[in-house]
Amino acid sequence: CEVTSGSEWLSVVSQDRNEVVITAKAMAENAVKNTAVLTLTCVEDPGLTASLNLAQKNLQVVINAKEVITDGIGGTGELSVSTLNVNTWKVEADVPWIKTEKVGDKISFTVERNSTSADRVGYISAICADSADDADVKGVITVNQYAAADLLQSTLFKIGAGQGICLFRQAGV
Repeated sequence: CEVTSGSEWLSVVSQDRNEVVITAKAMAENAVKNTAVLTLTCVEDPGLTASLNLAQKNLQVVINAKEVITDGIGGTGELSVSTLNVNTWKVEADVPWIKTEKVGDKISFTVERNSTSADRVGYISAICADSADDADVKGVITVNQYAAADLLQSTLFKIGAGQGICLFRQAGV
């Protein structure tokens, strides 16, 4: 097969019978999305072709925290979200015991009481909602919750700017 890209940002570096190597140039700082079509054409039968659509995105959604940790009592908190070239985003949690809501450029969340004897993990995601094609652009943080057996007094503690929000257990209380 012969491979062509028809794009300035995507080029074929090498190709042989079983492998094609391509390279992509870095996006311009103000560019949002590049698209290209790789066309594979059979040398023996030029009427036999296949196309592969490729995209390069300069989109970003970041939740400005690393992790949320809470004891079995649960709690509430707020997380800041920053974006690059994203007009709209939505928030989701992957488990029913974490409730989320988008409030401006922040995520308000509630972690319900853990009445089980096992620690549990969930995830909060801020997802690009500009188009279905961009739903893979997201920021995700982990929520770790201790078991009910680990219940201790909870304290909401904010770490310095940009470091995140941490709900933690106080030992010996």
